Amino acid sequence: MEKSGASDLVNVVVLVLIIVILYAGSFFDVDNNLEKGFASERIQLLAGEICDSVIGSECIINQAHNVNGANFDYVAAGYVKLTFQSGGSFTTTGGSSFRLIATNIEIRNGGSINGNVDITASNLDIQIGGKIDVSRKGSAGGPGQSTGLGGAGYGSIGGGVGGGPAYVSASPSLTQPIDFGSSAAGSDGGVGGGKVKITLTGILTLNGNILANGGNGKVTGGQGGGGGGSGGSVFINVDTIDCTSPCSSFISANGGNGVSPNPFEGGGGAGGRIALYYTNNGFTPGGGIIEAKGGIGGEGSGGVGTFYKKSTVQTDGDLLINSISGIQTPINEVIFPEMQLDNFEARGGATINLNENTKLNSLIINNNFLVDNANVELNNDMNFNSINLINGATLVADSSDNKLDGGSGFGKVVILIGNNITIDSLSSLTSSDKGYPGGQGPGAGSGINGGSHGGGNSYGSL
Repeated sequence: MEKSGASDLVNVVVLVLIIVILYAGSFFDVDNNLEKGFASERIQLLAGEICDSVIGSECIINQAHNVNGANFDYVAAGYVKLTFQSGGSFTTTGGSSFRLIATNIEIRNGGSINGNVDITASNLDIQIGGKIDVSRKGSAGGPGQSTGLGGAGYGSIGGGVGGGPAYVSASPSLTQPIDFGSSAAGSDGGVGGGKVKITLTGILTLNGNILANGGNGKVTGGQGGGGGGSGGSVFINVDTIDCTSPCSSFISANGGNGVSPNPFEGGGGAGGRIALYYTNNGFTPGGGIIEAKGGIGGEGSGGVGTFYKKSTVQTDGDLLINSISGIQTPINEVIFPEMQLDNFEARGGATINLNENTKLNSLIINNNFLVDNANVELNNDMNFNSINLINGATLVADSSDNKLDGGSGFGKVVILIGNNITIDSLSSLTSSDKGYPGGQGPGAGSGINGGSHGGGNSYGSL
């Protein structure tokens, strides 16, 4: 479509202004994006290059476009709306990414973005049947790559013998996740999920899906079963997130499933990481689902990933670890920094070991520490305002790896509770069987004699 010289000049001016703003590192936080892997080598204008058609101020994408290569910026300068119609898509292969900058973006039924993407816009409308899908778009290998038949790790460890480790990047990956998921070992291993970052000044209307799931393992020639890839990352920062209630939309970073062709069995991939920053949230109250489940596998299930959310009225935000949809996937290891949270929730059969191996040096919960039908093991001193243990929850104070007694490897765990603790009849707070092992400790017995604490050869008694 031909444009007048005046219109071309306006578009050039607008594009130059966008470039100046971007590379000044202001609202769009370019330096941060560069550090996190969304490097861009040049600006590529959509006008006349990518738009399949133009109607007024709307750039329409109705064909499939491969945007692989050099991690470009795609800037919809001069257009009020960028619309992905049915059959219209931007696609990358694994490990490649691009940045998309527009005023308003609409992804209709059958339209999609199928590549690792960093979106900056005013509003984003993903309609029913539309999607952003970076499943299996992680890079080969990765920090959480497994060995043998194990599943890959990221938000937790992968399932099975040889399961890959949990990991974080140099950035605060738990609260600002922007890492690829990792792939399971071997040619039969599932590929990790990709990464999505969305920054909006306005509304994310999500009636479609945002997916960053790991790939399933496979079998070639009946020689073995590969482990699942780990889920990737989704990082959303918006004013409002909403859907049409009752909605059935997903934001997911689930691990891929391992395969089980007896006697060869692959482990499930770990769930990834999701973070959501918002002022108004109508998505989850409207029925939207956010999950980072571990994949299942005959060799063992992958651990549940992490979901962090923070509203503008909160000080520190909430961390939720939830083994949902009836799959009892354990969290064997989660890597936390020192951190403070408003609320912590563990639900649905998850097993969380907050011990020395997780590198959690301190955790302060301002409001509520909720364990609902899950198991949490504490190894270091913790500070909570309140604790709620319900529906068969278990909170274990485990001093067996604590170094508070000067390095012997055994000490104590101090749980400070500022307000109250509630434990229902099905739940427990325990430290049973978590003291010194046989033959050790100040009150250790000898031969066949039992050890003591408050009795003979006692220590620490009044």
